Amino acid sequence: MEKQKHLFENLNLSPEQIIKSLPDPWMIINKDKMVFTNTAAQELFQENLNGKKFSEYLDPPSQCLYRDRVLSEGKYVNGGLDLGLKKIPSGGFNICLRSYFYKCNFQNEDCYAVNFVDISDIDQQLQHQQFLRDLYESTINSLEEIFHVIDKDYQILMVNKSFYSWIENFNLDIIEPVGKTVFQIFPFLPDKVKQEYQQVMDTKKMLVTEEENDLPGKKVFTETRKIPIIRHDQVIRIVTVIKDITNRKIIEQQLSKSEERLRLALEGAQEGIWDIDFIRNITYTNPKWLEMLGYEPQKINYSLNFWKKMIHPEDRERVVDLFDRHLQGFLPFYEAVYRIQNAGGNYMWVLDHGKVVDRDLHGKPVRAIGTKLDITDRKQLEEKLKKSEEKFRKMADVMDPAFWMVSEDWSQIVYVSSSFEDIYGYSIDELLTDQKLWIDCIYPEDKQRVIEYFKIHHGKSFEVEYRIVTKTKNVKWIKTRTFPILNNNGTINMLTGITEDIDDRKKLEQRLIRAEKMESLGILAGGVAHDLNNILLPMVGYPDVLLKNLPSDSRLRKPLEMIKESGKMAAETVQDLLTLARRGVTKEVPLNVNSLVEDLINSSEVTQLKKNRPEVEIDVSLFPRLSLIKGSKNHIYKSLFNLILNAYEAINGPGRIKIETSLINVDKNQVDFKHFKNGDYLRIDISDNGLGIPSEDVKRIFEPFYTKKSMGRSGSGLGLAVVWGTVKDHHGYVEVNSKPQQGSTFTLFFPTTSDKKTDKKEKKDFSYIGSGEKILVVDDVEQQRVMSELMLSSLGYKVSTVKNGTEAINSVKQEKFDLIILDMIMEPDLDGLDTYKKIIEINPGQKALIVSGYSETERVRKAQKLGVGPYLQKPYSVHELSRLIREELDK
Repeated sequence: MEKQKHLFENLNLSPEQIIKSLPDPWMIINKDKMVFTNTAAQELFQENLNGKKFSEYLDPPSQCLYRDRVLSEGKYVNGGLDLGLKKIPSGGFNICLRSYFYKCNFQNEDCYAVNFVDISDIDQQLQHQQFLRDLYESTINSLEEIFHVIDKDYQILMVNKSFYSWIENFNLDIIEPVGKTVFQIFPFLPDKVKQEYQQVMDTKKMLVTEEENDLPGKKVFTETRKIPIIRHDQVIRIVTVIKDITNRKIIEQQLSKSEERLRLALEGAQEGIWDIDFIRNITYTNPKWLEMLGYEPQKINYSLNFWKKMIHPEDRERVVDLFDRHLQGFLPFYEAVYRIQNAGGNYMWVLDHGKVVDRDLHGKPVRAIGTKLDITDRKQLEEKLKKSEEKFRKMADVMDPAFWMVSEDWSQIVYVSSSFEDIYGYSIDELLTDQKLWIDCIYPEDKQRVIEYFKIHHGKSFEVEYRIVTKTKNVKWIKTRTFPILNNNGTINMLTGITEDIDDRKKLEQRLIRAEKMESLGILAGGVAHDLNNILLPMVGYPDVLLKNLPSDSRLRKPLEMIKESGKMAAETVQDLLTLARRGVTKEVPLNVNSLVEDLINSSEVTQLKKNRPEVEIDVSLFPRLSLIKGSKNHIYKSLFNLILNAYEAINGPGRIKIETSLINVDKNQVDFKHFKNGDYLRIDISDNGLGIPSEDVKRIFEPFYTKKSMGRSGSGLGLAVVWGTVKDHHGYVEVNSKPQQGSTFTLFFPTTSDKKTDKKEKKDFSYIGSGEKILVVDDVEQQRVMSELMLSSLGYKVSTVKNGTEAINSVKQEKFDLIILDMIMEPDLDGLDTYKKIIEINPGQKALIVSGYSETERVRKAQKLGVGPYLQKPYSVHELSRLIREELDK
């Protein structure tokens, strides 16, 4: 091309002469008008081109380039332009031409001589290069990093799209950065940036730097890579890549702070830290762990093998096995408590736990970390606590009350002593399996009350008594005391308490209440009985005196006998009242209960019952070798009769009454006899198949005057009260087993005696007449003195009467008496005992009888020890009185 240019500049030939002789296509253009073409050009386009516009033969892109580089005013091109033809020659080939423009003078005007060269092959290469350039630019523009290329003069040759965003971050108003220097775009860049570029040029090596940029309203951290492009061992370009690393820097700063905190925590931690690198076989421990072992960190080479060697021989196999199983992946983590030897040769307890934090592709451990904690003090405390708990457990287990601990909300049982099984009948395993069992056992009638009580007193100390149903379906009373155990902050940690079996105590309390009640009523009844007996004495005594003097066919005999019988019946009721006063056992003698039962069955009273109720059968089963008991025949006889009478009245229509005697040895450790004294007992069972007794009435049937009998039927409400009082006076026990419509069984228990001497049957026909013996009657009641004088006079005695003990003493001083009848209770003067003491001082050996409206008392027995004869209870008959007087006088 230089040669063609030289032709136009140095040869003295006209342009048309030159181009006409050239073989390549040439033409002369004057302001876009083709004014001359050579033969080769005419052949290329296959038409006459002279006078036509050159631009009309160019494709649109080439037209723009042509107008900008050739036709624009002030423009001058002297060289080649790649122009594409719009019209395809007839040869059918797409031809890419390179046009070379040379300035020349044609017909005295400035023109261009244009030469066309076929560059089709070259154009294909250029198209590929353009494809690569486009691909490169697309890739660069897709990057988030800021990208630009500068030359050695810092002039920007190329940028990507992110570069424009970067400019906007600095609020810079630069539209096109290409062609400007970096420092023109960013005038605030420090000198060190220029120094960094110079360093890259000098060293021909990439340079990576980090910057902290203060943008409007925020701070941005960047990483800048300056990459040299070297040609012929010289840096001709520098590619600059800027990456926003703000988020990474923030994370790094946070991580740095976290690592610093961790470092400080580890340095100040009371735990040993270990870190094992299995690839390099390195075991790291923090200084604290070595200090805990007593080693100086600089003087010990701690390793995995060293650790295993220092473990206590008894613990080593177990601990290493746990560690290996975790390394092999069988356990999710490693944890062990064991002893390890310290530098002093002593063993300390440690809690060791850790975890594999990295494994290779085959699952083998790469790294594991963990901690070790010195728990020697804790283990020592645990051992002391264990011994204390064991001591406490032994103590709790030997306690009769059940000791227990539960969670604050009662949902979890922490501990319960073995006494629970004795009280509830359930095993501790059954309770722990069903932890609502203790609530389910509460007696239905008490359950709501107890639950509400627990809620109201939650968090406080309290006690409550209630009934439970045991595993064997027995109902018993228990007492629960509850105490809260508080944490240091005052909140409830757990609840503890004791549960005590108070069933025996409850029964004893009920018996005591009943006994006290009956004792009070008995004392009251005894006081009334004394007055009644004094009133009844004339009713019983006068008929005897009158009947003695009446002829056998007198019409007055029957009314007098009826009066006497009524008096006796009233006297029997009074005797029941005295029995309630617990003063009814006047004479304790060995008794054969079998004989007593036979006498009762054959008595006129029971015979009359059989006659009135023939549809009721009585079965008697008597133990043949029955031991004797000691007591009052009359009282036991009366009690058995009351029970038989009640059995008859409990049966409507045909029925059966059964009376059984037997012997039983009682051990109070037996469930059914806990309130008994140990020993041998005679047992009497009287049962019927009558109406039975409701459970609510069973508790009250022994109370005086309590009766459920309808109007018009016999019964004062004293019958069973007499039974209860008699049994208690004989140191026995009475039990009732009854259900409505299933009949009743009354069981009496009397302690047996080894005394074999039984009482003899008394004669019922007495006719003891006096022979003028002098008798002194001492009684504070005038009616009693008058009646006694009449009775004794009718028997042939000489009678004197006085109204008190003082008068009696004076009488004895004045004359002698064969017999003195002393009233035991005389108010307000001396009683019978004190009077007799004074009398025997005057007349030692003085014979006397004591009478009273009360039952026999201790003062009566003291008087008898001084010499007084038999005791006679008011009201008495003439026969009873005459017999005792005669017996005493005949001694």
